[in-house]
Amino acid sequence: MSRLIELLDRVREHSPRPAGFAAGSRDCDEFALIAQAAPQALADDPELAHVDADAFLLRPGGVDHPAVTAAAKALGDRIWGVRLPMFTLEPTKALVEIGCDYVMFDAAGTDAALLTLSDLGIVVSVHHRADEGMVRALGELAINGLLFRPAIRETPLSFHTLANIQRVCGVVDRPLLLETPEGVCGTDLEVLRSVETTGLIVDVPPAGRPAAVRRCMRELPPRSESRMMRRAMPFSIDDHGP
Repeated sequence: MSRLIELLDRVREHSPRPAGFAAGSRDCDEFALIAQAAPQALADDPELAHVDADAFLLRPGGVDHPAVTAAAKALGDRIWGVRLPMFTLEPTKALVEIGCDYVMFDAAGTDAALLTLSDLGIVVSVHHRADEGMVRALGELAINGLLFRPAIRETPLSFHTLANIQRVCGVVDRPLLLETPEGVCGTDLEVLRSVETTGLIVDVPPAGRPAAVRRCMRELPPRSESRMMRRAMPFSIDDHGP
């Protein structure tokens, strides 16, 4: 099984902390932290592979980009995957052979035969305006997670953004990953936790950014039965909203 998916499952399944417990008593962090980078950046600066992240997400210009192999060498035993608009089966097999643990893509155009690669994690990007029936159909396939689109660019988070996130994660029971902006911290992370966000994607360089987000994660207050934890009536929005 994909190592990233095992990590995401651990994050989802860990028990909420009772109020008063120390942060150090947790088995895992509140979110999986994924560093997103161009493979050329890792090829040029192998030290970037040592940033404080749980996994890496490479964004090459194409599946056969020459820097992917150099980046894979720099990453060694670390968990890494590749993000592209689409994948076909044979080039994806080649990525798996050099250590690729998961792939992330748009549903349109990608070979469904990727589902035959049993140890490969499959994360499909879903736009918040996607047809609800299509989102539900994706959830019935053997995919491992969802990437919320578009990337979050605001801080502090608005009700509109939170409602868009809930519109997706309220339909499909899969780990949900979000791309987060520079400076996301504190109450933003607490709000994202309330809608069961599983993984945060942050861009590197700068090399110190994942560590800064990690510090904010570990300073979050304990989960509590507050209004953010009561989800009997899921958020919803009009598809034609702004």
